[in-house]
Amino acid sequence: MKDRYLDFVNSPFGNSIARTLGLPKPEVLRRHRAGDAEFGGMAAIGAGPSPMLFDALSSACCRRWA
Repeated sequence: MKDRYLDFVNSPFGNSIARTLGLPKPEVLRRHRAGDAEFGGMAAIGAGPSPMLFDALSSACCRRWA
């Protein structure tokens, strides 16, 4: 689906109007493509008081470096 507001505020004309009016400029989301890495950089993994999936998640993310 085409996002007209995103296209507008990312155009030079729309960007100047959005800044003048104080409108938010949403981020362009990155989409996964087959063959690309899951993460393009660093990933932070946190755990709460009772982390049930922390070990599985950290091993899945870090198996490449282990």
